[in-house]
Amino acid sequence: MKDVITITDLTRMQEQKVCIAGYLPNGTCVRPVFRYGGISEEWLKTSRQGIIRPFAKFEFDLIENKSHPPHTEDWIISPNYLVNHGSLTIKEQQDLLKKTEFMDVESIFDTTVYQEPGWYIKLSQGKRSLGTIRPKLICEISYNLKNEDKWDYRITFIDQNENRYRLAVTDLAFRYFLDVSRLYKKISPSEISQLLTNRLQKSSVYLRIGLARGWEKYPDRCYLQITGVYSFPDYLCGHCFADIPYFIDEIVGLL
Repeated sequence: MKDVITITDLTRMQEQKVCIAGYLPNGTCVRPVFRYGGISEEWLKTSRQGIIRPFAKFEFDLIENKSHPPHTEDWIISPNYLVNHGSLTIKEQQDLLKKTEFMDVESIFDTTVYQEPGWYIKLSQGKRSLGTIRPKLICEISYNLKNEDKWDYRITFIDQNENRYRLAVTDLAFRYFLDVSRLYKKISPSEISQLLTNRLQKSSVYLRIGLARGWEKYPDRCYLQITGVYSFPDYLCGHCFADIPYFIDEIVGLL
């Protein structure tokens, strides 16, 4: 089945692997996956059809739904079929986020969210693993060295139901922006975190909230994470993960 997906989530996984997700024209959320192996970052960029990026529309060949609650959105796709159908305007971006918006974080999953430590739902529970919220307040962005070679990216926010969360951010462009600011612009992690916090507090912000897979320590837990950070005006000035290094002066200059 060939259909067009408007991309809303583009996230970093382990190493150079990425995860993508978006919406079909009928409003169904879909997470394209390969039958064998993961999607690489290079696959997003090397197609002659253009870069797969947030709010771009691409036609995929959807082969088989692989629903494993709460990850009900997974569809196996052909890695060799891809057709570019353009991108959404800014107004269309806002309209899509509003259409996919939930009142609060817990409403996305339609099941209990537990905290111990972090926030998670139990494996096999919940109706979905992705949704949008418009936070009542962005409290803080934190960007810290977790160990010798791994960085930790988090946003603390309050949802519309007055619930406070501090979640890891896997949004690919968000991570690129913080890393490039530190490595190329030599801005300290604390300074760039504060600059971006200030910018988002003055903007209209939508967060995409998703669920990680279970892992060795907690195989029955799906932890909450932020899979997309979108602001109006756009804190990235319209740029995506692939061109942030080339436009970092412009982006930082407008914070």
